Amino acid sequence: CGRRPPASAPTPGAAEAVLVDPRTVDVYAEGAAAYRARRRAYQPQRATSFAARLPAGGVRLDLGSGPGHYAPHLGRPLVAADPALAMVAEAVAAAPDVMGVVADAAALPVRRGGLAGVWASKSLQHLAAEHLPLALAEVHRALAVGGVLDVTVFDRSTARPDGEAGSGL
Repeated sequence: CGRRPPASAPTPGAAEAVLVDPRTVDVYAEGAAAYRARRRAYQPQRATSFAARLPAGGVRLDLGSGPGHYAPHLGRPLVAADPALAMVAEAVAAAPDVMGVVADAAALPVRRGGLAGVWASKSLQHLAAEHLPLALAEVHRALAVGGVLDVTVFDRSTARPDGEAGSGL
């Protein structure tokens, strides 16, 4: 209701990774530009379908956004959230109309019920199993009543050698 979502530029040190192993964050941070160049959105139709289920003007969060591969498909207003500053910077550079924030799934910088939807593509898999309930509770807190959560994780039993999910998802 008239409140602005998080700032549009990543803020250094805005959040420390609590749930994601800091070594994982470092790997993604160091390789952000290369990751953006060699990867793509693997399920753009699913992202477009997610966006279509949200109300016009409803803020959506790309949780674990990486370099923003899904940004073109998620609609607006969109907040790209990732624990790696370099990934957020890549996402915002690729889509200047996207707001970026360095954040961990345990402490989303949004008010209770402030999000119409949360897109989490292959990000929650970076959490230890014992941390998943905390992350999901935080997403629940941030989603509006009736909000949409779309989660994609690898099915490790069908993962291909290149790391992408197999047909078992």
